[in-house]
Amino acid sequence: MHPRGPEDNESAQAKQQVVKYIDDVNQAGFERSSAFAHAAKVGIGWLEECIIQDPDSEPVCVRHEDWKVMWWDPFSRRNDLRDCRYIHRRKWVDLDYAQVMFPAHADALDGMAKSATELDLGDSDDLADMPALFLHRDLRSAGDNGYRLFGTSSIDQKYRRRLPLIETWFKRPQNVQRIESLDPDLNGREFDRADETHVKAVSSGMATLTDAVAERIFYAIWVPKLLLALAPSPYKHNRYPFTAIWCKREDRTGLPYGYVRGMRDAQLDYNKRRSKALFMLSVNRVIFEDGAIDKADEDEILDEAARPDARIRVAKGALEHNRVKLEWGAELVPGQVQLMQEAKDHILEGSGVTRENLGQDSSAISGVAIQAKQQQGSVSTAELFDNYRQFMQISGQKQLSLVEQFMPLPKRLRILGPRGKVDWLIVNEPYADPETGGILFKNDLSKQAADFIIDQQGYRETVRMAMAQQMFEIITKLPPDMQIQLLDIAFELTDIPNRDELVARIRKINGQPAPGQEEDPAHQEMAIEQAERERQAHDLDVQERTAKIGKDLATAAKLNAEAKRSSVQGKKDAHPLPHAVARRRVRGSHRAAAARTAPAPRPCAHHRAVGPAGSYHRAPGVSAPDT
Repeated sequence: MHPRGPEDNESAQAKQQVVKYIDDVNQAGFERSSAFAHAAKVGIGWLEECIIQDPDSEPVCVRHEDWKVMWWDPFSRRNDLRDCRYIHRRKWVDLDYAQVMFPAHADALDGMAKSATELDLGDSDDLADMPALFLHRDLRSAGDNGYRLFGTSSIDQKYRRRLPLIETWFKRPQNVQRIESLDPDLNGREFDRADETHVKAVSSGMATLTDAVAERIFYAIWVPKLLLALAPSPYKHNRYPFTAIWCKREDRTGLPYGYVRGMRDAQLDYNKRRSKALFMLSVNRVIFEDGAIDKADEDEILDEAARPDARIRVAKGALEHNRVKLEWGAELVPGQVQLMQEAKDHILEGSGVTRENLGQDSSAISGVAIQAKQQQGSVSTAELFDNYRQFMQISGQKQLSLVEQFMPLPKRLRILGPRGKVDWLIVNEPYADPETGGILFKNDLSKQAADFIIDQQGYRETVRMAMAQQMFEIITKLPPDMQIQLLDIAFELTDIPNRDELVARIRKINGQPAPGQEEDPAHQEMAIEQAERERQAHDLDVQERTAKIGKDLATAAKLNAEAKRSSVQGKKDAHPLPHAVARRRVRGSHRAAAARTAPAPRPCAHHRAVGPAGSYHRAPGVSAPDT
């Protein structure tokens, strides 16, 4: 369910849940399956989307209709019946029901009603509506078609008075006025004088009117020579309340036909060959010359030859000279069996449903060959599934229109989710506007507009499995940050249990929105918050990395400096620098020169004294040190 504008997003999600609820209460899945089965067998199936007045049921009803009671405009060629001028439905109704529905024509209806004993069995329509319990086929005594009334059913049932009511939906062209306006909500709509918005837009000059021709749907209920009801269609969608699903159609006539048509001739041939094979297995042929068998016993001998335990007496020497020859029918059976097998293969190949599609043994041995044969079957049946997708699209649009039109009151709905999950939804819930004080409605089904769209994922099981396998192989070759972003898409192609829940959890982790939620305000707000958290985490990571790099650089510089100092000191200790050696040599040469030029030393004026500590010099007039 897709909104038409950003303001319709909440209402569109509510409508999606309501349509699912309508599907559940009507068991629409089973009804669509019945229509699909009719399409596959006879070429067309029907589904009715209508309104019922039962107070114990929901107003919107979805139900299957039998193809034998429907017929339509033979000039129509479109599968969606857009070019169809009328559709008829013929339905047998008990007299008392018909009189309650149309009390003004009660007497006329009483004169037209018939019991089962009054029906014309030569009329194919009457014969088709006759319960098989009342019929017995006897081609020798029961008229042209071989049917007559028979059975043990009660007389009351056979004498129930009924009559066929014919319901006709048809189109009439009418002259209308359409609005041309810059307002997208008004442009193209039909002008309605009862709508104040339309009148105000035209009177203010914001919109103009143009003449146009439009088709209007009407319905009539009638019996031959009597019109019971005639009125415009009560549905706003202005389409027929019947949706057709087609299998195949003849190009020249447009008549539908199903897959059974291509199997019918092969099936008849198979039955014929099987009957002939059984006959050949049960009979024998006797070829004999005149006189080889006693003429008096000839008939008895021929009857005896047909028995599997036959005992036949012939003239002496008749078998030795081949005057009597017995041929067994079993010798001719292999030819019939071969033709039976060809007819059987034609049933499968002609229908498009091959042995590989059914999982049966076939001539294909390798996996590639089996997949190719399965793909061949998928191509042969693709038209039916394409038509089924279009059928679902049209039916869903009508259901959505009926929900918007006939469910205007507040209602609480129980929505069943996967694995038995129960959600509660309140639609058309009134609440007070805090700014204006007016009454507004939450999840309003009739105000906002939405569109019903069918997803385009119609892959067959084998193709989908191959796509999933290839997708996973591609993901494994990508960087890890890209793998998590594509993981939900890969899992959607699988058929594993709880797939939807698994995909939802993956999207919660990688922050990817589910299809259709890209414009959801709540999801956009969550996406903004997620982006802000990711930005903050990224900035923090960058700061941490920058600090770590600075610390590492400082440590490296310190270690480099220490390494240089250690290297210099080691070189000094191991090899003195050349200029230091030169200084010492210069200083030594200066001392040597000073020693050579110095005068001779004079005698010492000190007195040599001897004390307890040893000998020493003492100048005159200096007392000896205390000991």
